[in-house]
Amino acid sequence: MGKTINQEFDVAAYGCKLKLSEALNASSGGGEKLMHTVQFEVTDKRFVEINGVPYLSADRTAALLF
Repeated sequence: MGKTINQEFDVAAYGCKLKLSEALNASSGGGEKLMHTVQFEVTDKRFVEINGVPYLSADRTAALLF
């Protein structure tokens, strides 16, 4: 679920096999925004839907699958 001041949306991610090696890499110096990069492998044809609408077409999603 995503929400801002004037809009709200649902995001569903299917078959995203997460790789968490860099997800908790934080600088100890302080004063910086904490940012995470989460890598993943796509393993499902549905991939991502926003408000029930596929983010990519079935053809584009199929190209992501090995």
